[in-house]
Amino acid sequence: MFFSSFADTLFAKSSDDELPAKLSSDSAICKRQDSENVCTYSGKAELSQGTTNLQAQDITIYKKAGSKINKIVASGKQAHYNAILDNNQQVNADAELITIYPDKKMMILEGNGQIIVGRDKYSGPHIEYKFK
Repeated sequence: MFFSSFADTLFAKSSDDELPAKLSSDSAICKRQDSENVCTYSGKAELSQGTTNLQAQDITIYKKAGSKINKIVASGKQAHYNAILDNNQQVNADAELITIYPDKKMMILEGNGQIIVGRDKYSGPHIEYKFK
């Protein structure tokens, strides 16, 4: 079992921003590609920060050297994301591939995507969701 902790924002309530993000998985491999570090966490990977949780078979984190995380990719079987936003709305999302861009405050669901925000439900092969 692998555990990691880091400080970056994953779109949770703003009160969660100061909390560390925690990641667990069965294994992890980190390498440097061009100007960024790429870490892939495999086997029951789970990333959480306060009220936000991301679960998948694999979670890959892309981070430019000396900067914050620029992309998170959750894949394998059905990846799942859930969070509570500042307006107290619950967000639940499932897809074969979930890509999160923290700097753009955006999430893309690909392959059997479904997202529920409050009482609104959307589904399709490709969904782009912009966090407010």
